[in-house]
Amino acid sequence: MTRRSILITGCSSGIGLASARVLKARGWRVLATARKAEDLTRLNEEEGVEALQLDLADPLPSPRVLKKRCVAPAASSLRSSITRPSHRSARLRI
Repeated sequence: MTRRSILITGCSSGIGLASARVLKARGWRVLATARKAEDLTRLNEEEGVEALQLDLADPLPSPRVLKKRCVAPAASSLRSSITRPSHRSARLRI
């Protein structure tokens, strides 16, 4: 059976980090995004998730770039994404 994958934005703290921990514990492959290098290192080393740098405060790159940077590593098994719905440009369509 293919391991399910999820892309979660804003995983440096709060709901994003909590979601990453819960889903990782349930066996999901978690692709977690954060802005700062130190957060990415912590996510990789301490939380055991795959950390990707992405700042939703910046204008979003094109869908093609997002797929290459974030989705392509899990393309065969990505099942869902959690993004900050309150952010005006935080919609990631996969």
